[in-house]
Amino acid sequence: RAVPRPSRPIERSMLSYQALAEAVTQLADRPAGGVLHLADPTPFSYDLLAERLAVASRRRVGRLPIPDLLDQLLRRRFAAIHARLLQSSRIAPDLLYDVTLPHAARLTTAIDRLAVSGGYP
Repeated sequence: RAVPRPSRPIERSMLSYQALAEAVTQLADRPAGGVLHLADPTPFSYDLLAERLAVASRRRVGRLPIPDLLDQLLRRRFAAIHARLLQSSRIAPDLLYDVTLPHAARLTTAIDRLAVSGGYP
């Protein structure tokens, strides 16, 4: 019932499975060549996660501060874990393939479903 609160804001490009399916469907209708970058227009952040979990589950969501010392230790000793959990990773908006995502496929909706499905304790 707690979400990390890193000392620096973190934003990550994400895509739900439903959004990926929608993008593939749209690509079938209008094929594109080359490398495609897909991501939800709303980047993931721990602030967004805490907000959506609290609203959808109607529960208080705690914030667990990640001290700089722990951040540095993870960066040095467990670089892959640090990169996945505590580093920003965004696709530049001008590189994103233009996909129209219905509300049901959006990142915020996926987080809401997680909160109410029992996937969030």
